[in-house]
Amino acid sequence: KMPAKDMMVKALWQINRYKITFDTDGGSEIDPIEQDYDTAITAPDAPTKEGYTFIGWDTTVPKKMPAKDMTVKARWQINRYKITFDTDGG
Repeated sequence: KMPAKDMMVKALWQINRYKITFDTDGGSEIDPIEQDYDTAITAPDAPTKEGYTFIGWDTTVPKKMPAKDMTVKARWQINRYKITFDTDGG
């Protein structure tokens, strides 16, 4: 029922938490970052993968937590190696 006097109603808010997941495409595992919206993010160290050089993420890791979950994927460049044969005079 409607009260017989004016009332003030105050909204209560709870900040949302979101997650950034790191797909290393076969590289070393990186734990996801899960924290409150609009808080500062510390980007993880670069992953490693045998035979490859990490060249960055397919999407920039934001400086603050966005208002959505997201996944970033590692980009790799294959390494080139040289084999030299020593025939020991032969």
